[in-house]
Amino acid sequence: MPRKLRLQRPDRAHLADFVAGLPQPASRLGLTHVTTGYLMREILDASKIWSPMDCPVLGEPLVYAFYGRAAFRSGRADVPSDLAFQFPAVLILDPDQTPAPKHVFGFDSGAFMDGRMDDYLDPHMPLFDFHLKPDVASAAALAAYFFETSEKFWKNQPNVNLEAPPSNFELDSYMRMVRAGPSSNRLDDRVSTPELIFDQAIDLVPAVRAAVLPDVLAGDPQIGGRLAASGILVREYEWQSLSRPAEYHMDIRKLIRGIYDTLGWSG
Repeated sequence: MPRKLRLQRPDRAHLADFVAGLPQPASRLGLTHVTTGYLMREILDASKIWSPMDCPVLGEPLVYAFYGRAAFRSGRADVPSDLAFQFPAVLILDPDQTPAPKHVFGFDSGAFMDGRMDDYLDPHMPLFDFHLKPDVASAAALAAYFFETSEKFWKNQPNVNLEAPPSNFELDSYMRMVRAGPSSNRLDDRVSTPELIFDQAIDLVPAVRAAVLPDVLAGDPQIGGRLAASGILVREYEWQSLSRPAEYHMDIRKLIRGIYDTLGWSG
């Protein structure tokens, strides 16, 4: 059965209500927007993060970001390329300088709709029954509840002793996905990284505090140079021709973690 966005009834709020009752952590991490070097040029020319096309899941132009981690993977993540502009470029956003998101989910909504989480869902469970209150506070509280500390969140080490009320099916499913993620061959950190979706463009300044780029783009005056000239901290990873974008995921995560340390966002 194809996964649905909504059923023909009001969206359920069991998970959202639970998260709304959680305490806020003492500090928050930044937000990550994962794109490519090619689209980074478009962002620089517009001086804002914007969507060049409609989202294939929700059918409108949307900007996606993740809380803390850079969890997004493109459909070409495992395809070798000798074009540096096809490789990941990540912008680190100050959560206090972004507009209010339109949607927040506890996971990558695209991975959900692709069926990657189906082992932990009823066939009829729709995406929007997992919708959270659309603000950064929901994402921060959810991550803190399941991982307790930023260090455990980075290492994807959830608290395995949590339990959900039997009647809160959405929380039960989400909790089991988060627990299974570190040991599953089907799940990765997309299942436990909160996603924030914006229906308006995000200004490059003052929202973007840092960027992570392939070294050849970081050193280019028209890419890394323009970012640095806007007061944005630029960090680079060593890129090799005919490699795969997915090969740099952990290098990028280490650089982001260092950026959070520099910005005082590590918790």
